[in-house]
Amino acid sequence: MARKKKHAEHENLERWLISYADFITLLFALFVVLYGISEVDVQKLKRVSNSFQFAFSMAGTGGVEKMPLFEMQELERMIPLPVKSMETITQLYPGEAEKFEEVQKDVWGAIKTDVVKIKVPDMMVFELTERGLVIRLQAGYFFDVGSAELRPDVYPILDKVAKKLKAGKSHIRIEGHTDSIPFSSPNLPSNWELSAARASNIVKYLVEKIEFSPQRLSAAAYGDSQPIASNETEAGRAKNRRIDIVVMSIRQTGYEPLI
Repeated sequence: MARKKKHAEHENLERWLISYADFITLLFALFVVLYGISEVDVQKLKRVSNSFQFAFSMAGTGGVEKMPLFEMQELERMIPLPVKSMETITQLYPGEAEKFEEVQKDVWGAIKTDVVKIKVPDMMVFELTERGLVIRLQAGYFFDVGSAELRPDVYPILDKVAKKLKAGKSHIRIEGHTDSIPFSSPNLPSNWELSAARASNIVKYLVEKIEFSPQRLSAAAYGDSQPIASNETEAGRAKNRRIDIVVMSIRQTGYEPLI
């Protein structure tokens, strides 16, 4: 029996419509996305961006109950140098600057009478920075030359400062600093050891005498590596010999080791 001949398949000349339809669909999607971007809430986008920046730059929550992904104030770039104007502090959380100003007022109110009596207004200086509130103690009023032992006559002032700070919840870091003149003694062979011993002795005093929670305290030693004035003059060196009591912000607390 003769085989039935197959008819040649008819070529589909309209297949290009499929590609065209795909192209039109993709083009439509592109314009929808562009429109969506043009209508974005810039403030919300900034808050989200800053939230992620905070999340990837912190080491632990530092007492924060949950990661503040959306419920946080807009934060700008890190300020490289300490500033004293509350309006220019952008790394502090909402209400932190005001809280630190209240702490400053409380501490100053507690020691003002003593400072007036001994006539040394520069023995304690307050500075509001992006790290938090820095209470700067001039070492010459709290320690004898070359000594890491607190002078007994400053106990009443230190007690009043410590009791005001104890009432709060912020983490507190005690930082020791010296001038650049080389120092050496049998027990403290360098400026590093001197600054470390002074900071540690203040931490020890707060824990043992004021019953401060050890979990809220840490000590740091910088020697002469972070001067705030010129070491070429005696007045500058006197400013550099200091103990900084840093009432830390939430952000800075995040860099402290977790309990």
